[in-house]
Amino acid sequence: GTYTVEGFAPAFGPLAAQQAVVTDTTNPTITFTVNVASLKTISGTVTQGGTGVAGVKIGAHGTGATTGGNGAETDANGNYTLYVPTGTYEVGGWSETIGGLPPQAVNVATANATNVNWSLNAQGTLRLEIQNASTIDQLFGGAFNATTGRGNGTNSWTASSTSKVANIALPAGTYNVHAGSPSLGEFGSQT
Repeated sequence: GTYTVEGFAPAFGPLAAQQAVVTDTTNPTITFTVNVASLKTISGTVTQGGTGVAGVKIGAHGTGATTGGNGAETDANGNYTLYVPTGTYEVGGWSETIGGLPPQAVNVATANATNVNWSLNAQGTLRLEIQNASTIDQLFGGAFNATTGRGNGTNSWTASSTSKVANIALPAGTYNVHAGSPSLGEFGSQT
C-alpha cells in the first residue's frame, strides 16, 4: 500500500511527511533530514537555589499567528535548547519535583532567544496530613501560590495510624493548600 510516513525528533519538532509505497517485493527506506538552518533556537537554564535542575519538561507553544511548538527536557545542569520555526511562543515547564514554571513570552521572529531562564527559590517540602482518613481511597492535595497560580500537588498518600500523609516539593514561598476526595469533595484549605 501507499503510506504517509511522519516523525518527530525531540528538540527539533515535527519532521516533514513523506510518501512510501510498500509492495510484496519493495521495502522502501525513508530518510528524514532536519534542516536546522531554517529553525530558530530558544535556550536557557532552570536553577533552584543556584543549582541547575535536571529533568524539567520545557514546552513552547505558538501564540498569535504562530502554530505548533516543541518540547525538550533540561539536562544534568538544568540547560535546555528548543528548535522552532520563526514566530512567537509561550514557553513554560513542569516537573514532579518543582511543579510548574510560570510561562514566558518569547519572540524568535528574527533571531534566536537565549537566556530564557527560570531561577527558583530553594526547594522545601510541605507535609500534608489528613486525620481520620485511613479508610478513604482517593485523596488529592495541592499547594498553589495565590499570586502566580503555580504550585504542585499529589494524589499519592501513605497511611499513618488513622491519618494519611503526603509530601509536596515546592520552591520556598507562601501557598494556598487544598485537600479533598472525589467522593467527599474538598475537606478544607489553609495558607
